[in-house]
Amino acid sequence: MNNTSTPSKALILLRKVCFGFLLLPFTLLAQTTHTVNVGPGLTYDPSELTITAGDVVTWISLGGYHDVNFDENSVNGNSFGNPISIVEASLPPQGEGTMGSITFPDSGTYDYDCSVGSHALGGMVGKVIVNPAPDENSHTVYVGPGLTYDPSELTITAGDVVTWISLGGTHDVNFNTNTVTGTSFGNPTSIADASLPTQGAGTMGSIAFPDAGTYDYDCSVGAHAQYGMVGKVVVNAASVSTPSMTDEILELFAVWNTSISLDKGWNMFGYGCPEPKDVIEVLSAHTDKIIIVKNNSGKAYLTEYGFNGIGDFLSGQGYQVKLSESIEGFSLCDDYMSEISDQLNLIINTD
Repeated sequence: MNNTSTPSKALILLRKVCFGFLLLPFTLLAQTTHTVNVGPGLTYDPSELTITAGDVVTWISLGGYHDVNFDENSVNGNSFGNPISIVEASLPPQGEGTMGSITFPDSGTYDYDCSVGSHALGGMVGKVIVNPAPDENSHTVYVGPGLTYDPSELTITAGDVVTWISLGGTHDVNFNTNTVTGTSFGNPTSIADASLPTQGAGTMGSIAFPDAGTYDYDCSVGAHAQYGMVGKVVVNAASVSTPSMTDEILELFAVWNTSISLDKGWNMFGYGCPEPKDVIEVLSAHTDKIIIVKNNSGKAYLTEYGFNGIGDFLSGQGYQVKLSESIEGFSLCDDYMSEISDQLNLIINTD
């Protein structure tokens, strides 16, 4: 009998959590979207677009009749060599309007053209260059062209990877024996064996540092080390943070409280909080920038008159809002997330 209240609280919370998962907001944080304008002449603008892996490109026709062909080069008949997934995503011929969008999950260079008539022969070709997504666990040391490693001392975290890139000259990256004194640097065998051989300009190679410590190295070519071409990698232990159970659960359900940006003028957003909430209360922080909010039944909240014809926001419903100026960091479920946090702490800390 003493434990009756705790399961009841947990059951209520779990019902809210499960219900909320089914009613996610319409507008979620997404990849970066880029636009290529097609036509009205024989052009893609920009003709060469550089993006990051995972980004989306949308082609918009400004006139004429064109397509976006990633399959075969329309001039010579040879395959562009693009992955099947990209080839099959090619956009068919059409006139003015939005032609479609393609997501590029992998790095690489993707050539395409317009296969309509002799458009490609007339110069209507394009290229999407996809760079790898940035990796915060990767670091770069530049070698040369003088007798330098830049930076000469690099501090990283255990598990990180360092890549050495030569800008010129002939150098190596020697973690084995100190070239000046002839004594061992004392580095682990795995690191000493990973030393990078002599070469000229270009990427020399990469080394992963799984363990904390200080790793000295030099250039063993000629008298380079004697003239100061030495380096050091300081590896700090990876920090271990143990989030509380509350933090872990809140992170799972943070999707409820997605923060988005709204532009001046008309916008659409979805209400994804698991419980209805009064429109005026939820939007109180942005009232000075909101002109009108409408639901899908045409009912409205008019901020100027304080008239709320909508009543409550309903989970899973979409709404239109007209703004007098843009809003950054627009979110609707802050109070609800705080409430969940309080309930979780109460449940977890109750015997």
